Amino acid sequence: MLPSVDRLNLTIGAGQVYALLGPNGAGKSTTVRMIATLLEPTSGQVRVCGLDSATHRRETRALLGVALGGERSVYWKLTARQNLEYFAALHGQSRRRARGRIEQVLELLDIADRADEHIETWSTGLRQRLVLARALLNRPRVLLLDEPSSGLDPRAAQGMQEHILRFREAGHTILLTTHDMAEADMLATRVGIIDSGRLAGEGTPAELKRAVGALSLIHISEPTRRT
Repeated sequence: MLPSVDRLNLTIGAGQVYALLGPNGAGKSTTVRMIATLLEPTSGQVRVCGLDSATHRRETRALLGVALGGERSVYWKLTARQNLEYFAALHGQSRRRARGRIEQVLELLDIADRADEHIETWSTGLRQRLVLARALLNRPRVLLLDEPSSGLDPRAAQGMQEHILRFREAGHTILLTTHDMAEADMLATRVGIIDSGRLAGEGTPAELKRAVGALSLIHISEPTRRT
C-alpha cells in the first residue's frame, strides 16, 4: 500500500500563508490532520513553533486553530453562540472569559447578527464561517485551514477568501489546503504543490508561474448586484 504522505518536508515561516495545492487524494488533508495531532505519522517529525507534536501534544494543540473541510464539524441543532460556548469550554475557557471572545469572533466573521439562530437553518457558506470562528476561539498562533472554500458558491467563496486575506494582513501564520490554483495565487505568500503524497514543487506564486511560463492567472468573480 502506498503512503498517503511520502517524505513530505514543509517549512512555514511565522506570518506566512502557505498554500498546499493539489488534486483530491494528493495527501493535503492527511498532512493537516498530522500537524493537528489528529493522526500520528508512521515516521518523521512534526514541529509547531518549535514543539515536537508527538511529545508535546497538549501544548501543540493550544497553539493551533483548526478548520477541517466539511461543515459537520459543528452541531446543527445548536445555535452559533451555543456551538462556540461548547468549544470554548473544551479549550478550558471560563464562561466569563469565553463570552467576550465569542462576541469578537462572531463580529470578525460577520455572523453576530445571526448568533442565536440554530445553524441547521444556515447556508453552507455561513456554516463554514462558523467553523472558522471556532478555530479562532483560543487565539491560535497557527491556523490550519483545510479547503475552507470547498463546496461554496462563488460569492460565498469570495467572502471566505476575503476573511483569510484579513487574517494574512493581521500577521497570522496559516497553512491553507486547496485544489484551486487561483485561490492559492490570491491568498498565499508561498505555495507547495503536492501529488501522490510528495512535494512536486514549491515557491512563491510568482516563481511558480514563471516556472511554467505563465505571466498571470485570471480571476473571474460575480459582479456585485446593485439594489
